[in-house]
Amino acid sequence: MPLYEDLSFGGTWRRYQKAAMAAFDRDREAGRRNTHIVAPPGSGKTLLGVELVRRVGRRALVLTPNSAVQMQWPRAVRQFGAPSDVARMAGPEPAFPIAVMTYQSICQLEDPGAAIRQVASARWATDRAAATGVEVEEALAEGDAYEGTAAGRRAAEIATITGPSSARSRAASTPRSSLRSCSPSRRASASTRSRPPASARSCSTSATTWRRCGAMSCAR
Repeated sequence: MPLYEDLSFGGTWRRYQKAAMAAFDRDREAGRRNTHIVAPPGSGKTLLGVELVRRVGRRALVLTPNSAVQMQWPRAVRQFGAPSDVARMAGPEPAFPIAVMTYQSICQLEDPGAAIRQVASARWATDRAAATGVEVEEALAEGDAYEGTAAGRRAAEIATITGPSSARSRAASTPRSSLRSCSPSRRASASTRSRPPASARSCSTSATTWRRCGAMSCAR
């Protein structure tokens, strides 16, 4: 596992977490590429997900329903090593070894630039958290509360992250009245009128997403 050789869980696994890891190992030994783990909130599914990715040793894509769950993953990775070792292991963009994306960030059809800005804002918060030692959620909330000069400076830093691609995306995007978002209610409404394009249908959670690392997280 060269990609994650610096990661090692510093805590103690619970009995049911060990059972889940044992089931995952059995699936891999049997040649099965999918493992479904279902557990209640607060049971440590995110930590377990990081450990499974670490064991496989390959890049992973994690899909989450909102930014709050998205930010749990970088925080969980911090329990696997020193801040300097894990700072760039997980984050809200595809470049990270553990890329943690929201459904919305990959399903914004009307304004691709908005998805880019959302990712850039999350990356800004991740970088600031690493530099100041605060939690990512705290850095994100702090940035959203900025006013005046501080808000302008943050906007400039985010613009530096997005680069010219965001402007090109906004210029190239065209309105789509039939599919304005990838929310379930919108998709259901659109399906009564016409069959949505393949790009919209790809927004459903699929085991294929996790086949690269051999795991499927059922966290919600």
